[in-house]
Amino acid sequence: MSDQDLLSGIGGGSEPQMIGDMSPLTVMQRVSAAQQPPTLPQPFPPGKLPTPPSPRVASSLAPSTRGFKIGENQSPLPQDRVYFTFDYFNNLNAAQNRRFEAPVDNLRAYRYIFGLEKTFDQGRGSIGIQLPLDTLTADSTIQGPFAKPGGTSTALNDLTIFTKYILKRNPETGSLISAGLAVTPATGPSTFAGATDLTAIHDTTVQPFIGYLWRRGDFYLHGFVAIDVPTSSRDVTMVYNDIGIGYYVYRNRDPDAVLTALVPTFEVHINDPLTHGDYNNPLDLTGTPNVINLTYGLSALIGPNSVVTFGVVTPVTGPRPFDYELLVLLNFRFGQSRGPRASLPIVGGG
Repeated sequence: MSDQDLLSGIGGGSEPQMIGDMSPLTVMQRVSAAQQPPTLPQPFPPGKLPTPPSPRVASSLAPSTRGFKIGENQSPLPQDRVYFTFDYFNNLNAAQNRRFEAPVDNLRAYRYIFGLEKTFDQGRGSIGIQLPLDTLTADSTIQGPFAKPGGTSTALNDLTIFTKYILKRNPETGSLISAGLAVTPATGPSTFAGATDLTAIHDTTVQPFIGYLWRRGDFYLHGFVAIDVPTSSRDVTMVYNDIGIGYYVYRNRDPDAVLTALVPTFEVHINDPLTHGDYNNPLDLTGTPNVINLTYGLSALIGPNSVVTFGVVTPVTGPRPFDYELLVLLNFRFGQSRGPRASLPIVGGG
């Protein structure tokens, strides 16, 4: 079997990708005294001036600019594709906001991610880029004619460059192990969505990872193990474990069919901080809890080249980083990743 035939067997028409969970990391939102309702003066003895009130600082948690996870709309298999991811996070970090008596609530985040991946070395490896456009919306809890935090902000955030390469593969089944690296330079604004109320550690992060894919008939299992290392010790180092399973409940091998496959999936995403794990410390800007998220999804394969995926993510550990997350993934394959056979879906985010 030639290299091209081999790669066609595990590539063209057989590229699974995860949905993911894209857990937003947390940063503290600091609100100055000017944004707090003033404290009414108290009576004081004649001839004695009152002590000026100390600045009040309130905290809330919001997603940081560190938004890339290799388990989000990615596959262990190198691919030729153009892709788009939409994420919606509802009621971000509500428990922690209440704990710290934050001046904002009902935080919502919207992420629009645009990406391109291109294979090399006859499909053994690939290199890709992706760029997020982020929006953050929050409601202020402060009443009265005072300066209020919150509102809506939108900005392009950090560009990510990633590469992956197949280390070992089974030509009979398409199962494989791959490795890669993602680098996210600090190219965007210092805060998520450019929100002016946020204070964040904004640095370059490096994310080496191992990917794996195991296939048996209509069933498959895939995932990633990654460590996300910042260039600043003030930032949190994260370990990601993402695993998913899927099963083809419908296939149509007619190359002219509109709907060629339906694949329900289930994923578990474990996000562990190696540093800065004291998320209850209001002085630690990057204090991050351990988070486990469950992802449920359905992929519809349209023709030989397109995959549309819908997913919902629910956290199962506290403090919950969000109430729920909704995802829509679009992938269009080209080059040798095109194929007439029904293909597996993408691994989601986390």
